[in-house]
Amino acid sequence: RHLVFENVAVGPVGNRDLVARRISVDLGWFGLGPQVTAVRLEGPVLRARLLTTGISFASLDRLIPTTKTVRFPAISTVITDGSVSIVTPFGPMLAKVEAMGRLDRDFRAVVRTAPAALRSATCSGQAGAAQIVVTTASRDFAVSGSGPADRVECAAAKVPKLQWTFHLAAPITMASVSGNVVAQATAGQMGPLRFAGPSLLSLVGTGTPKQFHGNWRVSLVKPVAARESADTIAGDGRFDWRQARGVNIAGTVRAGGLVSGTAQTALSVAGMPELVSGLARRFGAATRSVDVDAQFTAALGKRPQITVSSADIRGAGGSLLRFVGTPGGRWSSDEATINGQIAVAGGGLPSAHIELSSLVLDRDGWTGTAAVIVPPWRSGELAIEVPGINVDLANGFADVSGRAIVSTRFGGAQVDGLDLRLAMRTSLDGDHMTYGPGCADVAATSVRTASLMIEHFAARLCPAAGASAPGLSGKAIAGDFIVGAVGLQGQASGRAFAIDSQPSRISLGGSLDRPVVRSPGLILKLRSNEMAGAAVVAGMVSRQPTGWTGSGHISAAAVDSPAVRIRRGAAQWQLAAGGLTFTGLSAQLTDPAVKQRFAPLQLADADVRMIEGRISGRATIMLVEGKTPIATIRGTYLTGPGTGSAQLNSTLSFSKKLQPLQISELARGFVANVDGKVTSHADLTLDPDGLHGTGTMQFEALSLATAALGPVTGIEGTLHFDDLPKFHTLPSQLLNIASINPGVLVENGVASFQIIGAGAISVEDMHWPFAGGTLTVQPVIVRAGEIRRRYVLIVDGLDAGQFLQRFDLKNLNATGRFDGVLPLVFAGTSGRIEGGLLTARPEGGMIQYVGDVGQESMGAAARLAFDALRSMRYHSLTLALDGDLDGELVTAIGFTGTNLAPVNLGGALPLRSNGLPFKFGITVRAPFRALLGTAASFSDARSLLRNAQPDPAKPPEP
Repeated sequence: RHLVFENVAVGPVGNRDLVARRISVDLGWFGLGPQVTAVRLEGPVLRARLLTTGISFASLDRLIPTTKTVRFPAISTVITDGSVSIVTPFGPMLAKVEAMGRLDRDFRAVVRTAPAALRSATCSGQAGAAQIVVTTASRDFAVSGSGPADRVECAAAKVPKLQWTFHLAAPITMASVSGNVVAQATAGQMGPLRFAGPSLLSLVGTGTPKQFHGNWRVSLVKPVAARESADTIAGDGRFDWRQARGVNIAGTVRAGGLVSGTAQTALSVAGMPELVSGLARRFGAATRSVDVDAQFTAALGKRPQITVSSADIRGAGGSLLRFVGTPGGRWSSDEATINGQIAVAGGGLPSAHIELSSLVLDRDGWTGTAAVIVPPWRSGELAIEVPGINVDLANGFADVSGRAIVSTRFGGAQVDGLDLRLAMRTSLDGDHMTYGPGCADVAATSVRTASLMIEHFAARLCPAAGASAPGLSGKAIAGDFIVGAVGLQGQASGRAFAIDSQPSRISLGGSLDRPVVRSPGLILKLRSNEMAGAAVVAGMVSRQPTGWTGSGHISAAAVDSPAVRIRRGAAQWQLAAGGLTFTGLSAQLTDPAVKQRFAPLQLADADVRMIEGRISGRATIMLVEGKTPIATIRGTYLTGPGTGSAQLNSTLSFSKKLQPLQISELARGFVANVDGKVTSHADLTLDPDGLHGTGTMQFEALSLATAALGPVTGIEGTLHFDDLPKFHTLPSQLLNIASINPGVLVENGVASFQIIGAGAISVEDMHWPFAGGTLTVQPVIVRAGEIRRRYVLIVDGLDAGQFLQRFDLKNLNATGRFDGVLPLVFAGTSGRIEGGLLTARPEGGMIQYVGDVGQESMGAAARLAFDALRSMRYHSLTLALDGDLDGELVTAIGFTGTNLAPVNLGGALPLRSNGLPFKFGITVRAPFRALLGTAASFSDARSLLRNAQPDPAKPPEP
């Protein structure tokens, strides 16, 4: 039977639930009653409401059978030009419906929704036109659909464009449900994460309305979060939804080409040791782009929780960081727990093993422990080994203890085997760090710079009692610690040294980037070869943007060496612009020898500057007694090549106020009563082969008294040293000597010589005009320290008359010239003539003695000799001299000649004759200076003539 209903309206007037132009119903009889076999709806308009419990058709709900069925009825259904108005919590939606088929066999309905703006409390978006297809067959039905969405925003998630599809299949009883959902987008943002490529979310599962499980898959292309980015992020796994507990998820998340700008910035270090910056560069290179695989589970119920059981991070060069945990890392809304191991290897990085035990982060902060081990690793001059560092976390702090051994370059120095044993506490917010309460031991195998090598040092740093422990508060540094006794040894510019320090207090201040270190007095002791020294160094240093700066003073400096002893050393020091300056440097210098070679000296007003391996300075040296300046010196030294130069200037004005004895005891017994000026200049250079240099020494009007040669006056001239360190001059150095008076005054002398070494002089020529002739010293080498020194004095052309005039002998005249030698031998402060001989030249000369000789008291022979001496021409005359210059001198005088004045021959007849031959032999014993200095020795010749009187038994030779 066929029934037709037109203009059908169901529901309240004005708010119809169903309106249709026509409804056709076909009925058939089955058994005892009719059944609907077909339904046709033309132009139906259906109003529905989407509720949290399902979908409601208002007044039409009562027409839906309440009895459960296991299959669809055999009703052929056709819907043409249908539409549906659906009221949802997100806004109204309109759809067109077309359907055809028998419900138990081949029914198919197509629902086409119109674009709609949807909004909830947290989400909004523009739903595009979509198509949903519903099919039924016997006991099952299926729903599938697809459509776009624009400007979808949910909390922090934003998707400009979204394409979705879904499919759902289930029996009419809903005993089991299967289906899938796929959402695709080309760009979007989820919280801080943005993606800019085709991305996908897929869910495939089966279940019931109360529980559903299946597989999930997600992929994001070109995701970016703040400064982090990746090529892709993908994941897959399983999910399990239960109405009673929520969703559990498990699976793997993979990130490819992950780049962390934040991590790269954190790895950008400056001003740190090369090991830190080098490892940071290596780690940055290895992790510039990494791939991450992480296995996780998540429970998204009332108390969401995520657990990571393992994670692999692979970087460049085969580097790998692996985390494995049982149960692993677990995060919930109010707590995080980590148990596991982290292993680092490859990529040129040190291997490391980190053990994390019961690490818990909750509202009270972190608790738990961590242990770090790094096996020995080396790359060139960089090395690290961590036998073990333990970290205990509690109450917002981390207590760190353990040991690390590193080798690195820092501040121009290579530090090898730096062994650190640490004990410290740091706040977990990074705002506070404290060293202690225990001590930290620091040692190193070696520290090397261009000119310095420390072979070993060790020190212990302990918090100072009664003061705040050293630590950090934010970036501020504060605290005091005690540096225990430090011992180190090494080499500086090839010279071995050792330094020891006494325990001292160090105060820290400033900030982490500008630390300040203060010391009230650091006692240092230095040993180098045969030298030992000590000093107290006090002051402060701080790090500024331009480098390290500081200032302070040095006191109680002392040095002992074979060459000099230094005491009372003091100076102000300043560190700036990479250089160290000492100003006002002073010290006392003494000779450590038992017999001091120089008097105590004072180093005064010295300034020294050290920068980049260059040392330069100036100083004044003066006598401690009287503060008389002795010399000034300027110089430079380059520590790298070990080269340097110096200029020394000295002007000494000797007088009664300043004598050589005040400068050096070596002058005692040799010179005294020095008067005059000595000016010296030296240019010195130093290189690896030793000390070199030239110099000059100028004498101006210098006078002095000597033990052996008597007074010496008027020394003038300049000495030129071609090798000053060896005290060596060029040949033919000239000095003019106004006078020397060893008992006989000689004047206007000239000395030509060469100094051939310390304490050795080669006398080339030394001569004086004397009594019409010359006195010349034969070439000789004089060496200091010789017990016996011998000089040969050559007498050339001595005029007898001028010689006698020097002694003002009024009754004695002589003519003639003499030649000869006077060998002078000096031992200590005494001198003597050995084998001296003066000989008259062949032409002879005259002798005239007209003094009173008291003839009445003489014998005949003596009177005869005396008469002959009144006027005698001698043909030969010799003087032989032997004896001490300070003692008895023996002079043997022998001469022959003829008398020119008549002499009384004696006898009964008064006969007088001239031209008689005479031969005299006279020996004189007398002190040398008395002999030559007393005119009476010659003007009163009576005693000499008495001694010359011949034996009466022997007549005089004709």
